[in-house]
Amino acid sequence: MFLKLIWLIPTLPLLSATILGIFGRRFKLSERTIALIACGTVFVSLILTFGAVYQYGASERAETGQPYLSSEAGGFPNSFTWVPGGAAEVSLGPDAEKPAS
Repeated sequence: MFLKLIWLIPTLPLLSATILGIFGRRFKLSERTIALIACGTVFVSLILTFGAVYQYGASERAETGQPYLSSEAGGFPNSFTWVPGGAAEVSLGPDAEKPAS
């Protein structure tokens, strides 16, 4: 459940800061109410973080002792390309001697 809600961890504090910063005085909220809402959203994000870490750590892979991500399972470094590149040439620098052919 927590891993599906992981997107809320950064979104809740950001959203509450934006809404309270723009509309806090317009809604005539007291400073105490604004502080409670702001701290509450950060606390909910903390709970979601702990839940996601616990759920990830208690997953099936952790119990069997298998790594979470491995190259044998098609994971890193074979899972994605960081920066696609073309042909590359190895050089020792501009002042290096060229090998004899």
